[in-house]
Amino acid sequence: MVLKLINIISLFLFLSCGVLLQKKQAKSIRYNYEKMATNDYVEHFSSLAKIYISSPEINEVKLPHSSIKYLARQYWKLLNNNELFFEQKYAPEFHIIKHQSPFYFSLPGGHIFFSSALIIKYFKNENVFLSALALEAIRTNKSLYKKRVVIPTGALNTEKMLSLAKLPVEKRIEINKWVFYAMKRSGFDPFALLIWIQTQNKNSLDFRLQQGDLRSVSREEFLLKSFIAKEGIINKNSRAASNSSKEFYKFTSFIKGKNNE
Repeated sequence: MVLKLINIISLFLFLSCGVLLQKKQAKSIRYNYEKMATNDYVEHFSSLAKIYISSPEINEVKLPHSSIKYLARQYWKLLNNNELFFEQKYAPEFHIIKHQSPFYFSLPGGHIFFSSALIIKYFKNENVFLSALALEAIRTNKSLYKKRVVIPTGALNTEKMLSLAKLPVEKRIEINKWVFYAMKRSGFDPFALLIWIQTQNKNSLDFRLQQGDLRSVSREEFLLKSFIAKEGIINKNSRAASNSSKEFYKFTSFIKGKNNE
């Protein structure tokens, strides 16, 4: 009986420490972000998704139900395992844009965008893909975007959208810290995030449309490595190179087929 009571008390203390740690991490990050202040501005920025998708030069790939279900499952797994980070949760809207350049971004309200070139050329492994998904899932649910005045013209090209979604490297590294912990709590491999940043750094010319300043990715990689080292986190059981799920391969194969049409 005494042993059972000790186990219950130990479990309670463990869970309490976990909650306190999440709150501490959330608080430390929350005040370092350039977050949109008003709901009106968030709604305005979110509305750009419809303008962008309907622009003449934009070709969106219509996803099958199986791919939407797969993407949504990964998205909700991340959010539901990090509830203390989110005051609100948006239902996701995934947009795959047929484009020859690799890029990804998001807008408030659950809008997440990936280019077909990005998926085909760079998402060879599911864990790396999940790190990019986690980055934008957190940004869209926390409305982590720089305030910009956007004058509606009826059309928006990809270069303009990427410039609107871009953040300075100091802000990106703060989000990377959050993503690292969020992935870890969700059962994803957090070290895949570092691999993803390194991949962009090694292929900086390919990602010039995404990043603009090519030197910023090198700094982002350096700062993320420094954060991991400072936290004393050891990469003992990284699954970044492990086998991917059948659903992931089915999703990427579909995009490859559509891109060749």
